Amino acid sequence: MIRLVSLLLLLLAAGCTPYRLIPAGKVEFTDHGSVETPIDWNWRPIDTVHTWTLDGPNLQEMLFHLGIEDGKTLMNALDVESGFNPLLVWFGKVPDEVSFRFHKRMTEHEIMDLFTASMSKITESPVVASGLMPADLGGHQGFRFDYAFVGKDEVRRRGFAVGAVVKDKLYLIHYVGTALYHYDRNRADAERVAASFVFAGKD
Repeated sequence: MIRLVSLLLLLLAAGCTPYRLIPAGKVEFTDHGSVETPIDWNWRPIDTVHTWTLDGPNLQEMLFHLGIEDGKTLMNALDVESGFNPLLVWFGKVPDEVSFRFHKRMTEHEIMDLFTASMSKITESPVVASGLMPADLGGHQGFRFDYAFVGKDEVRRRGFAVGAVVKDKLYLIHYVGTALYHYDRNRADAERVAASFVFAGKD
C-alpha cells in the first residue's frame, strides 16, 4: 500500500508522465545489458536515459547512459546544435553555445569533465567532480568518481558515477541524492546495481 501511494504521488509530481514499477531482481536494457537490483524502483524514460527513483527525482535518482556513440551527447536535450537555424549555419553565424559531445578517444579525465559540463547544463547549477579512480564496469576496465552540486532549490546533492568505454561507446551509470539524507540512505543499493551491470551477450 505504501509503495502504491508513493507511485501515485510520483505520477502527480511528474505531470502524469507514467512511471513503471521495477521490482527487485534482474532488469534488462535492450541491446545494452542488464543489472540486478536488491530493491524496487520506479522507472520512466527521460530523453534517451533510463531514470530510476524511489521517492521522487528531486530526492534521489539512478541514471543509465548506455551506448553513447562517438560524437553524441549524453542526452538528446544537450544537442544544442540540432536547434541551430540551417541558414545561420550556412553563413557561419551560429550561437556561441555548443554541445558537450563524447568522443571515443577521450581520456577518463576528459569524460569526467564532459559529465560535469553536461550535468551543469541540465541542473543549471555548477557540478563539481572529484576522486577519479580506476573501476570495473561489467568486466571491463573503467573509472569512477564522486560529484556534488547545490541545486536551484538551494539543496545540496551528492552522487557517484561509474563508467567505461567499450567498443568505442560510453556506458555511464550514476546515482545522486540529497546530501542530508537520501544519498546515504540508498547508496549501498545503488552501488550493488552498478556493480551488477553485465553487458549484453555476456550473461
